[in-house]
Amino acid sequence: VLLLAGVTWVGCAAVLAQDAVPPAEVLFPDRMSFYERVARGSKLPEDMQFYNVDRELVPAASIFEAPYTIIASGCLTCGQYRTTYPDVEALYRDYKDKGVDFYFIYQTLMHPENHGYVMAYSMEERFLQLDVAIDEYRTRVPWILDTFDNKFKAFTGVPNGEFIFDSDGVIVHAEPRSEAPSLRDRLEALVGPVEHPTSRADLDLPDIERLGLG
Repeated sequence: VLLLAGVTWVGCAAVLAQDAVPPAEVLFPDRMSFYERVARGSKLPEDMQFYNVDRELVPAASIFEAPYTIIASGCLTCGQYRTTYPDVEALYRDYKDKGVDFYFIYQTLMHPENHGYVMAYSMEERFLQLDVAIDEYRTRVPWILDTFDNKFKAFTGVPNGEFIFDSDGVIVHAEPRSEAPSLRDRLEALVGPVEHPTSRADLDLPDIERLGLG
């Protein structure tokens, strides 16, 4: 009885925090905690800052120039990012000229020391890691960076989340894992569908393997 009551309470919290949450998600409290922290209709903290595409430290709100801005987080050692980033690249081809800005945000390493990638000890070293990531992933989506004290990652609590903000910086979509179907569905609802959607198979991207923990 206690277990059922707990599940019911979490389900109610999910409905309040994020609309249209699949019923299965109520079994994952960490995911529900994410929806409470990063709820639709809310904004990032006012003191949130990013390093922009020119690697200058700016207020996070300054990058929300388009009607909608997508941010997907990742790094060199996040297996989920390595698996899903081609799908974001495909969406970028479809929507970059439809009033949607796209950014990957480089965060602190998910698995430091994995496969020789060590934790950065300065922002300059993190810039160098980003150079490696751009070369390895061959991304066309522009990159911004989290601050050295990892404020964005601490706020979201996830290594590979996906977010859509409107021009006022209001969160209109947030998921703790970057998942192309949900992101495309949301873009189609906000902006409209494209006639010939791009797939990852249409892109000339490297065959990136998901890093193990060797």
